[in-house]
Amino acid sequence: MTRHLTIRMAWHDNKWNGRICKDPESNIYCNGTHSLLSSRIEREKNVEIEVKNAGKKIDSIDNYQPPCFWTTNSFSDIKCNIRHKHPFENLNLDEINEVLLPYSSFTWPFRLSFSHSKKKKLEWGGYPPPKLVEKRIDNFFGQLDKGASISFFYLNYDNPISADEGKYVLLGCSIIKSVGKSHHFNDKDGHLEKIRNNSKSMKNLGTNNWAIQVSHDFENSGILLPYSEYLERIEKYPEEEERLREMRVIIDEESIIQISSMFRHI
Repeated sequence: MTRHLTIRMAWHDNKWNGRICKDPESNIYCNGTHSLLSSRIEREKNVEIEVKNAGKKIDSIDNYQPPCFWTTNSFSDIKCNIRHKHPFENLNLDEINEVLLPYSSFTWPFRLSFSHSKKKKLEWGGYPPPKLVEKRIDNFFGQLDKGASISFFYLNYDNPISADEGKYVLLGCSIIKSVGKSHHFNDKDGHLEKIRNNSKSMKNLGTNNWAIQVSHDFENSGILLPYSEYLERIEKYPEEEERLREMRVIIDEESIIQISSMFRHI
């Protein structure tokens, strides 16, 4: 049976084209509570910088990278140079540099990287042993069939399409072309090791960068529903709002259970 992948997206008013939003200040959805990596985007999004650089390529700004970069290049034909920072603030770890390919997104099956039961939390702390996590991640992505598996892109409640109703909405889909490699942060100064030694809950904290690149054959097999075009039209013709409601692809409650952990198989 072919496995497919779901990818949660942060709302982007420039059609995820590898560039900063056209109107970053008005995009209140990307850093909403139910967006992708919402706390990170809320913490790191600099509206002033983005307004000054609206529409520019996400890797073209000195000393700033839009925190929505995980999905901003999903439907773009350009490459972007990405810098991964460790999500733990104040950790002096070298950044990981990676080229984000055209029509590509970063994903991670977060559920596989945490301990869940009380028994496992007592045994492992908050994280399973690093080797087990790597085995899980390799198995997860290894089940995807390049050229056959499909990525389904969706939006959680924070979006201008279905936010008022609190519903998930399908954004588009594409056949998976390739899956990148997992990278590790260099703990040369022992910062992560110190955390592991000083906290039982962190004793299995690994060096993995929780982001793997998935590229899509969007040019030949992709579909992006024209929500952005409809929203632009409604600004001129408000009376046509009902047409947008009619063309939406709302994800039903049963399907939400399958995709609610942001990135997983279906």
